Amino acid sequence: MPGVTYGGELFGPLLVRAELLTQPLRPADGCLHLLDGPGRGVGFDPAAVAPVQEELRMLFHVRMDVAVPRDLDPDERARLVTTEKARALELQRAGTWVHLWRVVGQYSNISVFDVSGTDELHEILWNLPLFPFMTITVTPLTEHPSALSANP
Repeated sequence: MPGVTYGGELFGPLLVRAELLTQPLRPADGCLHLLDGPGRGVGFDPAAVAPVQEELRMLFHVRMDVAVPRDLDPDERARLVTTEKARALELQRAGTWVHLWRVVGQYSNISVFDVSGTDELHEILWNLPLFPFMTITVTPLTEHPSALSANP
């Protein structure tokens, strides 16, 4: 707003770990001068953003209990199980489905997913071939302060 000034302190540049913009914003004369163009001229550098996005990935503990109806056509059941296995292997090879364990004596598994957030996890689970027959419990995980990885 022209003619309106707000007091403030620009200490942000002292905290910046990485430049993510294609054209950095620069403080000058006690002001942060905006750029011209759509979105105030701000554009993100994909090469700079990728490592930061990787740091922001989340781990989720997921329990999947499967209850395929007993009267489901055997050929359809075989097709679903085969495509489910192929999808699980694909996600494991991609590093997204990082752990997969069977619960002994049950048609259930305990898994750990490494994803960018809840939206990505939802899409993965929603699109599993056996999803219509699953009861799923999701728990977000974070590093424990006593873990070896937190205490090098």
